[in-house]
Amino acid sequence: MVLSRRDLLDLRLRSLLMAGGLDGGPAGVADHFLAMQAQDFPASSWALGLRSGSTLVDVERAYHSGRIVRSWPMRGTIHLTPAQDVGWLRDLTSAKALGAPAERRRSNLGLTLGRVETVREAVIETLTGGAALPRDVLLEAVSARGVRIEDHWRYHLIWFLAQTGTLVLGPIQDGRPSLVLANEWIANPRRLERDEALAELAARYVNSHGPAQADDLAWWSGLGKRDVAKALNLAGDRVTQLNGEDGGTYWVSPALAGSQAISGVALLPAFDELLLGYRDRSLTLDRAQASAVCPGGNGVFKPVVVANGICVGTWRAPARGALKKLAIDQPVPVAVTWFNKESSRLAARPLVAAAANRYARYLGRRRAAVTTVTA
Repeated sequence: MVLSRRDLLDLRLRSLLMAGGLDGGPAGVADHFLAMQAQDFPASSWALGLRSGSTLVDVERAYHSGRIVRSWPMRGTIHLTPAQDVGWLRDLTSAKALGAPAERRRSNLGLTLGRVETVREAVIETLTGGAALPRDVLLEAVSARGVRIEDHWRYHLIWFLAQTGTLVLGPIQDGRPSLVLANEWIANPRRLERDEALAELAARYVNSHGPAQADDLAWWSGLGKRDVAKALNLAGDRVTQLNGEDGGTYWVSPALAGSQAISGVALLPAFDELLLGYRDRSLTLDRAQASAVCPGGNGVFKPVVVANGICVGTWRAPARGALKKLAIDQPVPVAVTWFNKESSRLAARPLVAAAANRYARYLGRRRAAVTTVTA
């Protein structure tokens, strides 16, 4: 089978769970993906809700259950992962982040490794026994123990303690993730040897993102090309290769036998795996429109409107705080900005309204009210 551009897109949409068909709720989606970009917490929660047909309440319940956590397992970037997988994934991929880049960052911050370890001891003392605290509350409690913490150290301290296995972001308090001790919160962590971990990484990535190329896996995981080649080889019959009409070689899960046309409109969150899961995003996002989704190439991605797998615009809705000010029977305002007139024609108005209503129901509201403009 030689994959056309449309074949590649349809198969990828199935892998990315944009065609439905997966049970298991938010935790089942997290298990499928292994890791999902999550620096924007509301966006990553919607990524789970959209793909599982769940509500925000369901998503928060999954965090409280201990099955899903957020941490920095790959590329020094925060992801949501199944709790049992975060440890081996972090151990596999964190060496690069914990090396010279972390040393330079501490030097720039005027922070010594000895100070970090003093903070770690105080954090463990504060949280031991099942405590769960938001970041600022935790660091204030550590300061109250007589440990000096400068404001500009805060993010790096939490990142480093998570990157080295002490902390994860677990249960939600007042809409915000709380920090817990990983060894207390994660009941049954998986332990994988390096080759086992490489094989698992490759198989899970291909299953959730394929068809994808080796360079995409290298980008997503932060591993070098040699490790990626080894990982794909170790995955064995859990992955297979197909050629594209574009001359590329793509890795696909054997479970995705045959092509199936995928159609419809979806409002995807910022930083969604449809875009962030690949080095080359041109299959779903026209290069001419990349700046509309990530202005200035600054790494901050807007939520996108997707029609039949193609990004056709961006959208926005009120933040959670502003939403609380709306009466419960008021529709959720959703503003769509099309890339251009041609893009707007790719998404029928009733389908856009249905996608917006899906988002409203996720928030526990009845419906949405959509307004559109063309950039």
